[in-house]
Amino acid sequence: HADHADHADHADHADHADHADHADHADHADHAETAHHSHADGGDPHIWLDPLNALAMADQMLPALHQAFPEQQTQLTANRAAFEQAVRQQDAAIAAQLAPYRTRGFFVFHDAYSGFVEHYGLNQLGYFTVDPGRQPGARHLAEIRQQLEQSQAVCVFSEPQFTSAVVDAITRGLEVRLGELDPLARDADVGPDGYTAYLQGLADDFEACLKEK
Repeated sequence: HADHADHADHADHADHADHADHADHADHADHAETAHHSHADGGDPHIWLDPLNALAMADQMLPALHQAFPEQQTQLTANRAAFEQAVRQQDAAIAAQLAPYRTRGFFVFHDAYSGFVEHYGLNQLGYFTVDPGRQPGARHLAEIRQQLEQSQAVCVFSEPQFTSAVVDAITRGLEVRLGELDPLARDADVGPDGYTAYLQGLADDFEACLKEK
């Protein structure tokens, strides 16, 4: 039945609604404003980067979906269970994958990854800026440069949404690797496996820059 399939497809995608909504932000100004207010309010605008938060979000969404699609409650509940199983399996695999790199220091472009970093026990030494819409201060950049000169970090991560000119300038002449992380998952597929694939992509990006060459 086409109607049933349409609702089931909606249910399959429902656990990723928040993720997809953030991916729909089309310009940097909107994201910068959102990030600024979220950080100012003490919230984390990237809470889905911790897989346990994603499961909690799915739990909060499920009653609303049951109400919106009462004829699909069985399918929605099954989708929720399948989502948790997939997330927990991916979480265990990523934890094992990243375990060898927990002591290897790195900097990120902006303070977006605390959920992922803390969940997997990674060694983030700092960030260039809290709000990606604002230029990092000269004193702060000098402090990062000093730490990089002292070889405290093996990698500096930039982001595809923002220019890496500042990162390039700070790391120029130093033997530190450059990586890239996307907190908005703009290239992620929106579908039943979209979230777990995004988590794995982040893990792969971290490993590629943190591992010994």
